[in-house]
Order: sequence, then C-alpha cells, then structure tokens
Amino acid sequence: MTPDQVILRAYNVGFGDCFLLTFCYGAERRRILIDFGSSAPPQGAPASYMLRIARDIAAQGRLHAVIATHRHRDHISGFGGECGRIIASLAPDVVVQPWTEDPEAPRGCANDDEIQNRSAVDNLAAMGRQGRAAYIHAGAPSGLENVLPGVGICVAGPPTLEQSAAIRHERVRDATEFWQFRRFLECQINGATPAELFPGAPRFAADCAPPNLRWFLARAQRIRAEQRKEFVRALDRVLNNTSVILLFRVGDFSMLFPGDAQIENWSWALGQKQYRDLLAASTPRRDLSGSSSKIAVQSPMHPGGCSACFRRAPAGMAVNALTPRCRAAR
Repeated sequence: MTPDQVILRAYNVGFGDCFLLTFCYGAERRRILIDFGSSAPPQGAPASYMLRIARDIAAQGRLHAVIATHRHRDHISGFGGECGRIIASLAPDVVVQPWTEDPEAPRGCANDDEIQNRSAVDNLAAMGRQGRAAYIHAGAPSGLENVLPGVGICVAGPPTLEQSAAIRHERVRDATEFWQFRRFLECQINGATPAELFPGAPRFAADCAPPNLRWFLARAQRIRAEQRKEFVRALDRVLNNTSVILLFRVGDFSMLFPGDAQIENWSWALGQKQYRDLLAASTPRRDLSGSSSKIAVQSPMHPGGCSACFRRAPAGMAVNALTPRCRAAR
C-alpha cells in the first residue's frame, strides 16, 4: 500500500508555519498537520485569520496526525484557544512532538520551565492522551508508521542529551545562565516575595529615591531589562535545538520538515553518515521555481498559482503543491 498522490497545503499564517499534508491511497485520504502557529499576522490580515485557517483545515476532512516540531509560538499558537478546539475536534490518531515535551523527560529540559503558549501546550498534550502521543528523537520511530503505510519516514532530529555532546553543553550552559534564575524571575512577575537581601536597610519607592541613588537605580533597571532579554534568547536557542527534523519519502519524491533546527541539531544530524547520505540524496537540484523542480505548485484559491504564491497568497489562504506524477494523474 503506497500513496499514489501527495498534496502539500501551505497556509499563509504570516510569521510562522502551517502545513497540511494529504497522502492519497486511491480514494482514501490521510492527512497530517505539521505545525500551526504565528507570531505576526500577514499584512492586511483580518483578526480572525487563524480561525479561518483552522476552519479550512477542518473542512478538508479527517485529521490523522498532528506534528508540533517545537513549542515556539510561531509553530504552535494555533493549537490553543478556539483554533485549538477546532483541531482537537478532528481527533487525530497520533500527536508527534520532540522528546523534551514528554512528561517523563528529565528535569532541566525545556518543558519544565517554559510556560509560554500554555493553552497550545496543554491542548497538544490532551490530544495525545485522547489518541496516542509520540515523543521522538533522532533515530526513533516517527509514530506515523501505521498512519502512513508505504511512506519512508526518517527522524533525523532532535538528538537526545546522550546522543549529542553539543546539545548537552548547551543545556549545561543554559542551566547556569537561565534555569537557576527562572524561579526568581517568576517570583518577580507573579508578585511573590523572595528572601530579603538586606534586612533592616532603608527602603525607597523607585520614584522617591534620594538623588544620589537615582543614577544607580536607572542603570540597575536597564541591566535587569537586558538580563531578562538574555533569558529569553537563551530559551529560544534551546527550543530551536529541540526541533523535530522529519524527512518523508514516497518513491523518489522527498519532503523535509526541519522546524527551526539550529546548528547543534543540524551538526549532529549531518555528522551521522546515514542521515547525511539520505539528506544528500533527497536534495532537489533546483528550487521550486525551476522547470525541473520536484514539486509543481497550484493555488485553487489564488488563480495563476506558482511557487511565488507561497509569499503572495492572501492571509489565511492556502497554496497546494503536488508531485508531477500526481498532477499528471488528475
């Protein structure tokens, strides 16, 4: 049993990702949603553009699997709120996420302390409990084998701490620069009072400080603001390095979805001969705009569709990509 047609539906979410893959087995359709998030809307998008996309995904039919490459807002925000309820109503059989999202993951991983996108994170976990959750790492089964028969699926990332010394080094460094201060930062944000540093010392409101302290206070506040930015940057590096890297192969047609994998993640994958050879064999000789590219692009919602439509499609609209073989069979 092998797909005779593969359709890639790419939604214009602005700054973010949202891909709906449809694998066609004769009259049967199996759909995989890879990421659904945005951190900035497309130019001129209505406020409801993400809801519009969620409804269009639902209109395509049953959803068999959801893949969240990592938990940054531009990849998972659509799994929260009303949009998330629409996706959850499609009852996917399996929800695939990186191993760091596993509730059994060791302490100190990204899922311990990062509380952004909580609605989306909780909804993904709930969908996984409803169906089946697969928390994957490089070399592990994808969790999609029963969903997509006849499709080769390679999990090239993320590596575990045991697999990658670079990832382990990043974790240790982040633990000293970020994780130790996270609890204190949360106390500040949530209004809790940490232990008093100088009991009995005079106290002043920021706007009533003595003149000789005002310069110091202003400078300290700037430093604190910069430190908070560094905390966020450190977290950003960690989460990107936990991105799932998936390569789908149907015959000689390949699709690579690397999330936001950064250098430590890629360095490990490309350092393994089996992944390096597989990725090299799957690399197209030309980009999508070339006449001999592997994907022909159409846009049923945007006449005159071509590869450039990935950038031109109206907010909330989708661009379809089909293999040349599939297009010829229509």
